[in-house]
Amino acid sequence: MITKNTTACAPQNAISTRSYSLRNLIREGKTYQINSVIETGQQYGMQSMDRMLAELHRSGTVTYEEAATQVIDRENFQRLVKGH
Repeated sequence: MITKNTTACAPQNAISTRSYSLRNLIREGKTYQINSVIETGQQYGMQSMDRMLAELHRSGTVTYEEAATQVIDRENFQRLVKGH
């Protein structure tokens, strides 16, 4: 993702730890539930793409518009940007 100063790139990634529940969702074909599991697994070190993008925006690394083009759940992203 291009940063505000357009001379550098900012890494963006989702982080998930080894989780029985994630493996089960993938095995059962319920991949649409993965983001919810990652969001609720924050205490285990998991971090969703939306949360990472909101942090990049709040830190001033990327613009809101640039981050918003990459989000999975726009409402969740807006909530995270506001810090809730």
